[in-house]
Amino acid sequence: MSELRTTQIWGSLTKVVTLTLGVLQTVIILHILSPAQYGIIGIVTALASLVGVSQNVGVTDATIREIAMTDDVKHRAHIFWVSLWFRMLFTLPISLVLALFAGIISTLVYKLPDMQILIYIMSVVLILQGIQGVLGGVFSGLRVFGLLYVFQMITALLNILIFASFAYFYGVTGFFLAMVLSTIIFILMLAIYLPKAIGGRLDYPSKNDFIVVWKDIFHTGFWTYLARIFSVAWQQSPMLLLGKWTTPEVVGLYNVALSFGSKLTVLAAAIGEVNLAFLSNAFAKGKENFRSLAGKTLDEVGVVLLLSAGAMALLSDLLLKVFAGSAYAPALGVTVLVSWAYAFFAFLDISTNTVFVPSRRSQLRTFSFGVLIVVTLLTMFALRQNPLMAAGWGVLAGSTSAVILATFLSRKYCEVSIVPSKLIVAFLLSIILFAGSLVYPSLLLRVIMLVGVGAIIIWVALRQNIRVFMGRKGI
Repeated sequence: MSELRTTQIWGSLTKVVTLTLGVLQTVIILHILSPAQYGIIGIVTALASLVGVSQNVGVTDATIREIAMTDDVKHRAHIFWVSLWFRMLFTLPISLVLALFAGIISTLVYKLPDMQILIYIMSVVLILQGIQGVLGGVFSGLRVFGLLYVFQMITALLNILIFASFAYFYGVTGFFLAMVLSTIIFILMLAIYLPKAIGGRLDYPSKNDFIVVWKDIFHTGFWTYLARIFSVAWQQSPMLLLGKWTTPEVVGLYNVALSFGSKLTVLAAAIGEVNLAFLSNAFAKGKENFRSLAGKTLDEVGVVLLLSAGAMALLSDLLLKVFAGSAYAPALGVTVLVSWAYAFFAFLDISTNTVFVPSRRSQLRTFSFGVLIVVTLLTMFALRQNPLMAAGWGVLAGSTSAVILATFLSRKYCEVSIVPSKLIVAFLLSIILFAGSLVYPSLLLRVIMLVGVGAIIIWVALRQNIRVFMGRKGI
């Protein structure tokens, strides 16, 4: 547990730094571009993400799991090559189709002709991201997280300069050109150190070895692929529906709310990949240790996400004013809802990667994410008279429902409690923070609420760990 916790802590600290740099980058972009321009960026990136997930085929998660379960250098190399070719088999044609339909999408669907060149650029980005995903999966599966975190921080630092300068000189087009350059830099860093990370040469598999590895990748990847489709659909559908229902300015307001709330998925990605690698290795060695390790780590993750969402929601009016400016003030209400929605989504992502995927129950992850998108869309259509708030309440209803379902499935089929009783109490206590974030009392009262409720949540969920720590220190 100590190695897993250490990696989680360093990973979380790294993500906090990269998250801070990402927020700074977003702040600069928001002051360079108008809400309408930022809305167009939101539409194009949402479209690309929705199309891009179709070429994911679950390869990244499958690569992490399969590499984490072997110590054979040659087999690791085979997994890399099979994963790369399998990913490119889908990535290249789908990216080409997106480029071919760029004109129709921009002029007929959204009536924004200037979007066409942006979609062309995003087609290139999708190919690059496919390569990056496989490389990152190899490093995560090998548990070489230190080097991976260093590369991420370097890229985050460079991105501030790259995105700010490109957006300043080339506007919206420059934003997407910056994405191309940033992704290429990260790929090059990973590729240079790949042989050393694997521990030997990148031997290419024979035909028979290729088929054997492909079957393992496909078995793990198929269900995680479907889950990924539902996940991205949940994240991007509100943006795309708003693009049809209302103006780019309103889309820009939701996009800025997303810029704050969705930052929690960065933390989820970091911890989820760490947990997937370590828990897959633990499952290969023994199921009892796997169950114990999964339960302990999810307690800590749940507390962190609840308090992060509480702090972000309670202070969202100040965050919007400082980072985005008065032009984005109407996004306040939806920012609160999106912050909590993404906290629950992040917990769902981490917990299903911690329990379902390592134990070869990926289909349960898929079912949970299916509920996520269905409930969100139904809620949005029911509340569509107020499109912006419909998006906020929709994503919150979807993420809450999915966590409840995942908890039931985990208890029934994996004998692991994703949300044990003490974490349920913490969830109930967080309702106080949620209520406070909707009514906005004085700043002092909000701080008192956050500190007071946060202390209670930490004690309820982690009191056993706190007592062990205090005992070791002789307190």
